[in-house]
Amino acid sequence: MVLENEQIQEGQEQHGSGTINTTETAEPQSDDSPENKSESIEQQLEQGLTTQQQEVAMLKDKIKELNDTILRQYADTDNLRKRYQRELEDMSKYAVTEFARDLLEIFENIYRAKSHIEPTLEQDERVKSMFEGLDMTTKLLENMWRKHGITRLYPEGEEFDHDSHQAISHSPTPDKPNNTVVNVIQAGYKLKDRLLRPALVIIAKND
Repeated sequence: MVLENEQIQEGQEQHGSGTINTTETAEPQSDDSPENKSESIEQQLEQGLTTQQQEVAMLKDKIKELNDTILRQYADTDNLRKRYQRELEDMSKYAVTEFARDLLEIFENIYRAKSHIEPTLEQDERVKSMFEGLDMTTKLLENMWRKHGITRLYPEGEEFDHDSHQAISHSPTPDKPNNTVVNVIQAGYKLKDRLLRPALVIIAKND
């Protein structure tokens, strides 16, 4: 009986001194304030703007590269067109070059014949008739040459020209200035502005 009373009393003491612990869980503070939202939006806008600027810069570089490529291709095409145009013009302009070269020696033989016959004109009427025929043929050929832009170069008495004359010898000629053509060994010919063959000449050279 005494034991039961002690147990009851002990229980009551425990009940009287017992403490009920209730722990309240603190809720986390929310980060959705207007200031934080504004900062987030600004960061997103800045990032988007930076990306757009980078894309614009890349596009500008690409456009510049394409423009350079187009300009180079245009320049190459224009140069090619001009070259073909020059070639076509040259083909048309100098189409008779080889034909003219083949006839040069024939033409020169007629001139030589005239130069040999002319001193004997007064001696024989038949020679005179032959000379007149050669002279007429020469004039016809000269007209044909001029029609096709061919010029005969016979520079006796002229100053030596490196572009169209070829000096094969020098001759002391006191009455002529230095570099004056004193004798033409072979006439030269030009087709428009192209030299078919140079005139072979002897020039004056006085020490």
